[in-house]
Amino acid sequence: MLNGIQVPAPARIRLTTEKGSVLIELVFSVVLLTVFFFAIAGTISLVRDYVYLHRIAREAAREAVLTGDTTAGYMKAEDLAKMYFPRTYGRVTVSLSRQDGYRQHSVTATASYPHVALYAPFIGPWEVNFTTDATFGWWDFSTVYE
Repeated sequence: MLNGIQVPAPARIRLTTEKGSVLIELVFSVVLLTVFFFAIAGTISLVRDYVYLHRIAREAAREAVLTGDTTAGYMKAEDLAKMYFPRTYGRVTVSLSRQDGYRQHSVTATASYPHVALYAPFIGPWEVNFTTDATFGWWDFSTVYE
């Protein structure tokens, strides 16, 4: 009441239906979940390719140590690259270096691979260059029996 005159309360705006707000929430949720899905898929692809590359380096060094020949290590690396990266195995590079000492010998394999993102066609070219090393060694403890 204002100076003896009754003033009506302001009218409230009431929504009688929520159909439009439900549709907007659905669109935002779908967009958010799609972005989240692609982020998880991209991360899984990165980790998988790094694990595969490390396996290639480890098995190449191991094969070179067991056979005593780096050519066998290169062949093993090529076979594994064809298996793990069937479409892009030519992009995997492996280098082997052998270190020989008096009774200590080792082979170090260095492998590298340029990983291309799963969703690169949508966002443009995006690469991550992976490089990993693996070293296997052996020691000669020959004993002379007299």
